[in-house]
Amino acid sequence: MFRSVMYVTGATEFSIKVSQLSIPVIVQLLLHWYASGKGSVLTGVTYALILFGTALLFQGLIQAHSFMLVYKTGMDIRTILCALIYEKALTVATSERSGLTTGEIVNLMSADAEKVVFTCLMFHGLWTTPLFLAAAIYLLVNLVGVAIVPGLAMLICTAPIQGFVISQQHKLQRA
Repeated sequence: MFRSVMYVTGATEFSIKVSQLSIPVIVQLLLHWYASGKGSVLTGVTYALILFGTALLFQGLIQAHSFMLVYKTGMDIRTILCALIYEKALTVATSERSGLTTGEIVNLMSADAEKVVFTCLMFHGLWTTPLFLAAAIYLLVNLVGVAIVPGLAMLICTAPIQGFVISQQHKLQRA
């Protein structure tokens, strides 16, 4: 039921990432056309229209639609989980509930089920982000050459620091 929606949104997420990477390439083509002074005006207008269309279509319309589909899917899954857990909470004997009331179980359940929505929203980032980073680094190496090495070194060196900061934030949120 939800698998087909996740495949469709995965494909749209991938196309959105590709469009994000294509924008700098299109800008580079536009700048080369302008700097060279060669070529027709139609070429420059075509580059500008492609740039505008890519930004509007993929990063505006398709990204918003994909977000809405994934959010709706997450909410549907959350609703099903809440119904199942609530049904189970009503059928469990009082002695087996460890002193928790049905209301407390439902509160815990809704807080945990809300995380399913956020998991659905971030799911495609697990596989698109590494691909996006690899493609972005490849494009930067082709554009700037070895000048990318210090920036890439900083990116790699700050990753553990970011992980530590995020873990500290999670500890503070739980407290």
